[in-house]
Amino acid sequence: FAEVGGVLLGDGPRPAGGQPWPLSLRVNVGAGEPTVRRLQGVHLAQLAVSGLAAARHHSMASPVADVPDPELRRVYQEEGLTHLAATPLQAGEELLGILGLARREARPFTDDDLRLLDVIGGELGGAVHNLQLYEQLGRSNEELRQTQQMVLQQERLRALGEMASGI
Repeated sequence: FAEVGGVLLGDGPRPAGGQPWPLSLRVNVGAGEPTVRRLQGVHLAQLAVSGLAAARHHSMASPVADVPDPELRRVYQEEGLTHLAATPLQAGEELLGILGLARREARPFTDDDLRLLDVIGGELGGAVHNLQLYEQLGRSNEELRQTQQMVLQQERLRALGEMASGI
């Protein structure tokens, strides 16, 4: 299907009004170090095919030669990539990130490929959302545990104070 793939997730909620939204490469399969370095902290708007996929809420494909950012196009070409495809990772209408794929062989992504990518992206978006909720629950539980420890400590100190004042 593709020789290179990656999951880029948004760093926090997507800003309103077209503000830049930095992405972090969280999963990489097959991309070399220069490509990985270039994609760290990239903004969604810099990734032409990914930006279009996010805006249109479905998978899109493009030849590497059509990438408008010359530096990014050069990095892709040095990696030997010829065609790109991307699909949005969403939970409902909330965009969480992008699943990007690339081919080294001179074979464009077909409409069937993009339909399959839409399905994969939909499932992966739900899984990412569930993972984010699970992580949020873990953080909330840790905060609750710390608060309970502080309350217990305050109660112990109060009891000690009462005992000391009664002596």
